Amino acid sequence: MVKLRKMTILVALACTVGWVCFAAWTHLSLSADLPSAPDEESGRTHRLVVNHGRVRYGSERDILLLGASENLLPVVACASLVAILWGLATGDFQVRGARHK
Repeated sequence: MVKLRKMTILVALACTVGWVCFAAWTHLSLSADLPSAPDEESGRTHRLVVNHGRVRYGSERDILLLGASENLLPVVACASLVAILWGLATGDFQVRGARHK
């Protein structure tokens, strides 16, 4: 049971790290690769706000990619919070300098 608990906590935290990398890559690559003006020929006519307010124009695929990274934020935040609190409550994570009962 202890191995299952620790493995669940590690998987939740690994998913959090994976999401952070995915979200950062999405915002940085869309900010760098997409045009700053609409481009009718390539189909990049949809307005996207990426990387701290930069306006870029992308396709439907770009909207779906950005939406996926942003819509996963609540799920990842809850999973990481539960994993951290569960690890602290069970003693898997220890706070240095904490008083023992």
